Amino acid sequence: MASNFGDYMYSLLFAPLRKVQKSINQWAIFFSVIGKLFDDTKQDVFHARSESMIASSSESVLELHGLDRGMVRLKGETVNNYRIRLAMKYIIASEAGTNKAILYVAKAFGYHRGL
Repeated sequence: MASNFGDYMYSLLFAPLRKVQKSINQWAIFFSVIGKLFDDTKQDVFHARSESMIASSSESVLELHGLDRGMVRLKGETVNNYRIRLAMKYIIASEAGTNKAILYVAKAFGYHRGL
């Protein structure tokens, strides 16, 4: 099994094109260059996907998620509690003014015992 995209693409070539020594094979050189670019792009896409979700974003990007939702991090609030509060924003806003929303807010702030 190929370890990167370039090796994978090279393995798909039919046998006559792979008979030439790999160091001078133009297809192997092409796939090694393109494969490296593809592998780097794939890692960048995975990183962007991770940062775009509240559950997996880094602390610095979490602040941007908060600004987007109009919710700044409270003084002394842990990263995990801030993450939970941001994730519950839609639920709390959709139930605004109801007893259910008040219970959601209390849970978002960590007061879940006895509720």
